[in-house]
Amino acid sequence: MDKELSYTRWQKRHHQTLKTLSGKHLVISFSGGKDSSVLLHFFQQAQQTYGFDLEVHGVAFPCHVFSPEEQDRLSHYWQGHGIDIVWHGAGDSQEAALDQLIDNGKSPCVLCSHTKKVSLFSHFKAEQTDWKKLVVVIGYTLWDLASATIEHTLRVGFGGGDMGNFQGKSPEDRFLEISQRFYPLLELDNGLTIFKPLIHYNDPQVSAVAEKNNIPLTSKACRFKSYRPKRLLAEYYTLFGLNFNYNDVYSFAKTSFDLPEKQFFQTLGLKTYVDQMI
Repeated sequence: MDKELSYTRWQKRHHQTLKTLSGKHLVISFSGGKDSSVLLHFFQQAQQTYGFDLEVHGVAFPCHVFSPEEQDRLSHYWQGHGIDIVWHGAGDSQEAALDQLIDNGKSPCVLCSHTKKVSLFSHFKAEQTDWKKLVVVIGYTLWDLASATIEHTLRVGFGGGDMGNFQGKSPEDRFLEISQRFYPLLELDNGLTIFKPLIHYNDPQVSAVAEKNNIPLTSKACRFKSYRPKRLLAEYYTLFGLNFNYNDVYSFAKTSFDLPEKQFFQTLGLKTYVDQMI
């Protein structure tokens, strides 16, 4: 496990990658949680040094989490740090659809993730974004990798189910989605770049950065959070004081599941990657 996470240590680890971002257009999807908030904190400091554009989008969904007052509170803080958050609405009808999914025995998290993804990438298409300059920054942490590995072990290694309730995907499709998360940087042949600069860090390290710097997070918890396996596993890790080492988790997944090589994902078409991997 890495030592205490700080901007200096984070910058040192990612310096070679950050140098390649000069002149690129970075996009961060802001959720108001610790991961995306710490990303904004780090990239706001790195922007002047490495010369990239930074665009931040937040999808105000679910609506009970992102009231207008909550959006204003978070926006006010980040505007004071030179960052403007572009908010996108999803509508009350989508909120009602989340409850309907629960009534039908399905997870609302699938619709929530899909709604946010569609909203963001619809914006990029409408703006006729130059994909060769676009870098999508995603806030997966080491706990996300560990939880995804456990999920796949239970579903496949122990025969825990075919489609599952969380993602509604076959084990094969879910496996590919999980596998690409292990690579910090993916540069697709069509020019789109995916950067995951927190996957070497455990959640307590990320939380400590937010607390130390008094970064405001969403004040209202999502009422559907118990439907996300990663949330439940995070409580387990916290209870037993578990923290992980990236190399150990990667080696286990690589050996046990035969992870595809990085090049496999980089040769995927843009639509395939966006639809199936993010």
